[in-house]
Amino acid sequence: HRVIYVGTVSKTLSPTMRIGYLVVPPQFQDLFATAKQVVDRHTSMSDQIALASLIESGIYERHVRKIRRQNSARREILLRSLRNEFGAHASISGANAGLHVVVWFHQVQIEHEADFIEAAKELGVGVYSVGPLYEPGTAERQSGVGIVIGYAALSQRQIESRVSALKKAVERLRKRKANALKSG
Repeated sequence: HRVIYVGTVSKTLSPTMRIGYLVVPPQFQDLFATAKQVVDRHTSMSDQIALASLIESGIYERHVRKIRRQNSARREILLRSLRNEFGAHASISGANAGLHVVVWFHQVQIEHEADFIEAAKELGVGVYSVGPLYEPGTAERQSGVGIVIGYAALSQRQIESRVSALKKAVERLRKRKANALKSG
């Protein structure tokens, strides 16, 4: 009676299907229904009917189980590839939830974060820094550059190729740094 559960189908079916749901205690059902009508009356009726049909038929549940297995396999490939390429030079957090992980690259110093992200981009890997989410000087920020890596839309070959490209990006930075030290 004190829990509100919130969810969406946009990650399991399609990002274009903007249907979310709430499971609320009985005493709040009318309140939340009224709030929904006041705030947003534009949920597609045909999308709702189609989703209801998928749920009632059991197709949606089978689909979710299949996607979970696929994403679990993708996550294991990513984790294995990261361990193989970086070993102790990277640490991974958030691997037990979501469709992405955060990887801390201990070989890349914080002041080289933008260069690392640019080098990864040049090699065809789009990544996002988690640096702005942490206070300067925290243990996480001092341990190296942290990036978000999503894997749900990638094949095994793509995952392995992108992890190899990240390794090349780290190597490029190390070479640039060594060359700068020689010439400076």
